[in-house]
Amino acid sequence: MLWELEARPLTFGKGTKLTVKMKDQNPTGPQLNITVIKTKNNNKAAVCLASDFYSSSKNLILTSEGKDLLKANMENAALSLTKKLYSFAGVKEINSMKELTCNVDNKTVSYKENIESTPSTINATPPTKTCNATDAWKQPESNDLTKINFLSLTVNGLRVLLAKCVAFNLLMTARATIF
Repeated sequence: MLWELEARPLTFGKGTKLTVKMKDQNPTGPQLNITVIKTKNNNKAAVCLASDFYSSSKNLILTSEGKDLLKANMENAALSLTKKLYSFAGVKEINSMKELTCNVDNKTVSYKENIESTPSTINATPPTKTCNATDAWKQPESNDLTKINFLSLTVNGLRVLLAKCVAFNLLMTARATIF
C-alpha cells in the first residue's frame, strides 16, 4: 500500500565502496595466534586470531597437513576504537590434526599438537554475579543536597520564564493580527 513505509536500499549497478584511511596510520601486518580448544561436544576446534592490523582487506587461511580447512575474508573485521586497528578470529571444528598453520598475507604461524597438553574447554555459561541495589546508592552529603536544590530551583525558574515569554509572544502576535 502507498501509506506503508519500508526501508529498502536502492542500489544502481554495483554500488560504491568507500574506504577511509587515516593519514598518520601506516599499514601493519597482523599478529597471529593459533590455539586448539575443546567444544561442548568434546570435539576440537582450531582458532586463528589475527590482531592489530590496519587494512581489513585480507584473507585468513587455516590449513592442516597441507589441506585448507578455512578460507575467510576479513572484510568484516572488528575495529578497536582505542588502538584504531582491526582484529579477526577464524574458528573451524577439526577431527584430528598434527600440525595447523594460519596464514594472513604471507605471514604464517604454526601449531603442533603436544600429546601432554590438553585443549582448554570453553565455558559458554556466563558467570552468575549478584548485585545488591543498596550498595549502588550512596546518600548525598548535605553540601551536595544544597547544590542539587539550588540547581533544581534554577531550572524551574528558567522554565517559568520561558513559559511567560512564549505566552507574551503569542498574545502580542494575536493582538497584531487582530487589530
